[in-house]
Amino acid sequence: MNPHSRPLWWNQVHCLLRRLDAEDFQTIQKQVNSCMDLISADLLAHQSLSPAWTKGKSFLLRQLDNAGITNILKFHVRYTTPLAISLFELADLDGGLAALTQSGALAQMILRDFGTTEQRLRYLDSGSFPHGALCMTESLPGAGSEALNLCGKMSQSMQERQMLLHVEKRGRFTSHMDFADFVLIAVEGDGVSVRGSSLVIAEPGDTGTFERGYPIRKVGHRLSSTTNPTFDLHLPLNRLVGGYSLVDGVILPNLQHRHMLEPAMRRMRSLLATMLASKAITTVFLAQSTSYAGQAEDAAYLWAMGEAATSLSFSAARRNHELDNIPCSDPEKSREAALYSSSAKLFCSTALPPLIGNIQRNSAFDETLHDETLQRNIDAQLEDIYIGPSALQRRLISASMTSQWAHTLLNPGQKAVDRSFFSDSDSAAKSILNKTINLWKMTIIELQHIKDAQGSALFCDARQAVSFAMADRYAALLAVCNLSDDLDSARINPAWPPSFTFVYEDLLAIAVLSTSLQTLQTCEELLFGYQPRFQPSEESLSFLHAVRKEVQIRLSIGTTARYRIATWLQQ
Repeated sequence: MNPHSRPLWWNQVHCLLRRLDAEDFQTIQKQVNSCMDLISADLLAHQSLSPAWTKGKSFLLRQLDNAGITNILKFHVRYTTPLAISLFELADLDGGLAALTQSGALAQMILRDFGTTEQRLRYLDSGSFPHGALCMTESLPGAGSEALNLCGKMSQSMQERQMLLHVEKRGRFTSHMDFADFVLIAVEGDGVSVRGSSLVIAEPGDTGTFERGYPIRKVGHRLSSTTNPTFDLHLPLNRLVGGYSLVDGVILPNLQHRHMLEPAMRRMRSLLATMLASKAITTVFLAQSTSYAGQAEDAAYLWAMGEAATSLSFSAARRNHELDNIPCSDPEKSREAALYSSSAKLFCSTALPPLIGNIQRNSAFDETLHDETLQRNIDAQLEDIYIGPSALQRRLISASMTSQWAHTLLNPGQKAVDRSFFSDSDSAAKSILNKTINLWKMTIIELQHIKDAQGSALFCDARQAVSFAMADRYAALLAVCNLSDDLDSARINPAWPPSFTFVYEDLLAIAVLSTSLQTLQTCEELLFGYQPRFQPSEESLSFLHAVRKEVQIRLSIGTTARYRIATWLQQ
C-alpha cells in the first residue's frame, strides 16, 4: 500500500484481521517500503507511457531485486503468504510493478514443485537465473493450461549423434519475456518420437531461435513486460521438467504439463485476488478527504466489500501456503484451496471494479483522484483475464459447489468464542448471513432435482445462466463468511484496538446486507423464473419468503452502518 495513503492504524488492524505472522509481515513490509522509497511518482508516470522495456523499467526491477522482493521463494520454505503480502502492498503503488515480482516466483514455483534435483540446483539455488517466464498461452485456438491440445510441439532431433528435443512454439501474452533468464515452455509431443505433453526449460543461449518478441500495447499494467515470443530450439533432454523415460526410442515425459501447472495456477489465483482487493481498500483512503457526501457513501460500500475480498484472498493464500512444497500429497486440502482461490479471484474480479468505477465517475472534480481511480479500474479489469477469466472461475466453482464439503465452508459464527460482548447489530447481521446461506444451500439442492419437460436437469453445464449465477453468490457468501470469521478472531485478541470493533461490525453489516439482497434476488429468480415448466417445492418457497421478510425488517442495519462509516471517513 502506498505509504502516503495508508492510515496510521492500518498495519496493526490489517495484520490481526488477516492472521499474519507479525514478524514476517513487518519484514516483508520493510522490504517493500525500502523499494518504494526509491521510486518516485514521476518515474512511475514517465515509464508507464511506453509499452517497451526501457532503462527506467529495468531500474524499477533492480530495486525489487535489491529489496529481496523478487526472490521470496529462495528465502521461504513456504512462500504463498509472503508473496500475498508483497503483492498486496505493491499493487496500490502500481499493478504492473507488482506483476514484475512474479518474475521471481511463477516459473520458479513450478520447478520447486516438480523439477528434478539437477533442475532445482541450476535454476533455483545457484542464483544465476533470478528471473523466469512461463509461456503456456498460444495464439487461438490453443490457449493456456485449460487447453486440451497445445499448438506448441516437441519432437526428437539428432545433432552429432546426440538425441535432442526440437521445440517449436509461438507464445501469446507472455509476461517477463523482455528480461527472463529462462523460460518454461508448454509443448506437446508429436505422438511418434515424443508422447504426451510437458514443460521444457529454455535459455537465451540455446541453439536455435529464442525470440523474446515485440512488446504488446495494453492499457493496464504498463510497467510490466508482456510480449508474443517465438521459439525454435534444440534442447538437451534434461530440460524436460520432472524428467523423462526412454522406451523403445520414444521419449515419455514423467509429468504432463497440466498436472505441473495446476498448483501454480491455484496459488496465482489467490495472489491476483490480493492485488485486486488492495486496489479496492486503498481507493477508499484515496477518496477519504472528499467533501461529496454521495462519494463518502460509495467509499463506505467499497470499503466493506473490499474488506470481504481481502479476507477471502488471504484465506485462500493461507490454504495454499500450507500446501507449498507438497502440491499434490493432500487431495482434500488441495481441492479446498482450489475452490477458495477460484472464489477469491471471481469475487474480486466481478464485485470490485464496478465499485471502483463509481468512485472514479463521481470524482471528476478532482483530477488526480479521477486519474488514479481510472488506472486502478483498468488494471483490475486486465487482471481479470490473468490465469483464466471470470467464466473459467465460475466453471471451476460450479463443478465443486454442489458437494457437501463445499457447503461446510459456508459456516460463519460456528467457532466457540464468547459472544457476550458483541453488539446486537453484529448478532443480527450474523443471523441474516446464516439464513441466507441456508437459503442458497436449499436452492442449489432444489435446482439439482428440478427437471424440464424432456427430463433434463435444470442445473447442468448447458444452463450456465443457472450454474454461473449460483457460483457468483457462492463466492460472495464465502467472502462475507471469511470477513465474519476474521473479525471474530481479531477482536478477541488482546492487541486488537477496541475502537475499531464497531467500525468493522458496521463494515460487516454492510457486506452482509448487500450479499443477502443479491442472493435473495438470484434464488428467487431461479426458483420462480422457470415456472410453470419447473415447479419448486413448497418448503423452498416458504423458506425464501421467511428470509426475505427478515432481510426487509433488518435493512436499516445496513443503511445505518453505511451512513456511520461514511461519516467516519469524512472526519
